[in-house]
Amino acid sequence: MAAAVMRKRDGSDGYRYVRRLVSVAFADVVGYSRMMSRDEDATVTRWLSIRRTILEPKANAYRGRLVNAIGDSVLLEFGNVLDAVAWSRDVQVAIRAFNAAQRDPIQDFQLRIAVHDCEIIDEHADIFGDGVNIAARLQAFAPPGGVIVSEKVYDVVRVSLDVAAENLGPLMPKNIAAPVCAYVIDPGAAAIT
Repeated sequence: MAAAVMRKRDGSDGYRYVRRLVSVAFADVVGYSRMMSRDEDATVTRWLSIRRTILEPKANAYRGRLVNAIGDSVLLEFGNVLDAVAWSRDVQVAIRAFNAAQRDPIQDFQLRIAVHDCEIIDEHADIFGDGVNIAARLQAFAPPGGVIVSEKVYDVVRVSLDVAAENLGPLMPKNIAAPVCAYVIDPGAAAIT
């Protein structure tokens, strides 16, 4: 699909924004501030290890890319929703195994992950747009260690999911104008077929 091009709002003929349709995943660590207050060094070391050994390699495996990482949050983009949802589920399972191997429940990491399909503005190495904001706000509704998907995503992947999803109905994410219907899926269930 060819990317749509949009002029800057100021009407200049210079720089143009590129818009693309992508699937975005936004992940955030549950209780990160609490863990940091207990042991900053151990928390940062484990989080960076998870990013390097789980999040990024699995993003590559599912043809995605880590767009941005700020503190305990990461934003990724994927070419399609199946890859974004498969990455999300796979990451949650891998983090559970990572935690079990560490044998330190005080420093167990759990993520909340949201997946949304949307149009983004591609600005060099970063992405922007209302859809990115929706994914970032939607993750707060995911259970710890869980994956939440917008209805738009669920409508695409529900035939391929070998698991029931819980319909959360319309949610009102912070600072988002309209309600977003969403579903929680079980990351530990059978893989997408």
